[in-house]
Amino acid sequence: MLGMDDETADIFRPGLIKYSSSLEVIEKNVSIFHNAKQAIKLINPLPDIFLVSANHIRFDSNKYQEELLKGLLDIKMDEITSEVRLAVQIDAEPKDPFLSSLALIQIQDIFCGTDQNPAGFNMAKLAKQLSVKANIRNIQSFLTFGGLKIGSQLPQDDILMGRIKQLEKIVKILTKEKNFLQSKLDINSIPQKNYDEILAKLREIKNCKITDQAIKDLFEKLVKISQNKQDDLDHISALNTKLNNSIIDLNSEIEQLETNMQEKQGQEKKILNNQRISKTMVIPQRKKIKKSKWFLLIPAVLILTPGPVLLNKIYSDLNQRQQKSEKPIFSRLISLGNYEKAAQYYPKKIIKIEDLMLKDKRIQDKYKMIQKILKYSKNDVIRLDYEYFQGNYRGAVHIYEKSSIPQLTKLTNTRRIMVAYSLMKTGSIKEAKDIAEPLNNQQLNKRIIAYSKFLNANKILNNKIQNGDLTQKERTKAKQQIKKNQKAMEKI
Repeated sequence: MLGMDDETADIFRPGLIKYSSSLEVIEKNVSIFHNAKQAIKLINPLPDIFLVSANHIRFDSNKYQEELLKGLLDIKMDEITSEVRLAVQIDAEPKDPFLSSLALIQIQDIFCGTDQNPAGFNMAKLAKQLSVKANIRNIQSFLTFGGLKIGSQLPQDDILMGRIKQLEKIVKILTKEKNFLQSKLDINSIPQKNYDEILAKLREIKNCKITDQAIKDLFEKLVKISQNKQDDLDHISALNTKLNNSIIDLNSEIEQLETNMQEKQGQEKKILNNQRISKTMVIPQRKKIKKSKWFLLIPAVLILTPGPVLLNKIYSDLNQRQQKSEKPIFSRLISLGNYEKAAQYYPKKIIKIEDLMLKDKRIQDKYKMIQKILKYSKNDVIRLDYEYFQGNYRGAVHIYEKSSIPQLTKLTNTRRIMVAYSLMKTGSIKEAKDIAEPLNNQQLNKRIIAYSKFLNANKILNNKIQNGDLTQKERTKAKQQIKKNQKAMEKI
């Protein structure tokens, strides 16, 4: 059974049959979600699968996601309908958190794709998946526990893994230099225990999941080492240059990676502008070397600093989703009757939006809605509708006769009625009949004929008055009849 509007069902029904030899689709579909459970119960025998197109079915409230979750849970918990396999098709990106909510209530068939990326949805894949037994692997990528994705990995490209290797290399260099200094000068600049903890932390980060918190913890560990370091390292100033040169070489490689990444990503600098941690430059060797006790720590901070920057880039998509609103889904706006917002975000679809609005029986005040849509487009179609609904039929006819856009040279049935009616109201009876003829609309035809009779009667009476063929009493009576006819014409 399909849960979607008629137009969408007309697309899904042949598609499912085309790509599957085992699926049979019930002819009648559910177009309003709150009717779903009752509709399923009325089918005998029960349907095996109920497929909901979340963005093409009508909901009772604007919070459609909450209503969808509650409704699906209600179906799953009902003694009768719990046997039915539930599947959801939704216009959403694969990373949308709502998909995880669907997965967590055991919806084992979730198919996503967007209006902007129709290739993200594959009818053949959907039909194939529904043709076999449900499997939790179908939703493995949507399941999340404790912040970790099940069956998927965080994006760890070559550049990021290169960073981890660079971090390990730096710590090993520092360890080697520390051992050398200790053997020569018997100065334990940084305890071995601290180095071991840093290396262990790096391996943990590399082998497990990379998170901002993990890098933050590591950074705080280094700062703690710095704060606790009290030994005087004046005796080893000669080694400062050697170690700094090693660090500078590695830093150059890191900077090159940064440059390549910036060229690839394009917008990284703008996105990370408020998040970037200021890079610490390598301190040049000074004449006075009392402060050189920091030299071992500073290069390590220099190399470790880009870590959070990269991780911030990796997670920027999630942060942006929380900090700024996304472009609303077209089909969702239409299903909610929010045509003004649809016109604002999708001006290229303005005529489609207008046509859907005219057919929507929920919109009682068409004129008011057209006024709102007109703010986002001066298209001839919108202008004609505007003039028609405000009663300026002459203006509507003028636009129709002067415009050459396809939507007004090849009229929809709804707009054909509007144009025919406008022509009738302006006295162009023959043209009105010609426009109305393909519709075979008896009600419209009767109106045109009635209007024509009143119009002709008034023309005759006016001619008699102007020609002086009537007595004073007859003229008064004729004028009264003209007014009466005019009122009747206004009501047609």
